[in-house]
Amino acid sequence: MAPDAELTKAVGALSLEACDQLMKIVYKLMGRSKNCATMLKLHAELVEKAGVGSIVRTLTDRRQV
Repeated sequence: MAPDAELTKAVGALSLEACDQLMKIVYKLMGRSKNCATMLKLHAELVEKAGVGSIVRTLTDRRQV
């Protein structure tokens, strides 16, 4: 199975709450990484699954990762 297909399958198995938590981690890692290609793919998959609301919930949540 291709890595992108595995990523899609893994994100598809997550709950919406888990997607929000993973989105927090993605943003944290994007701020620290020099190569964000994988994080951008994961971000796109999360938005596909959880919608734009996941981004809003992540950015407005006061709890940090």
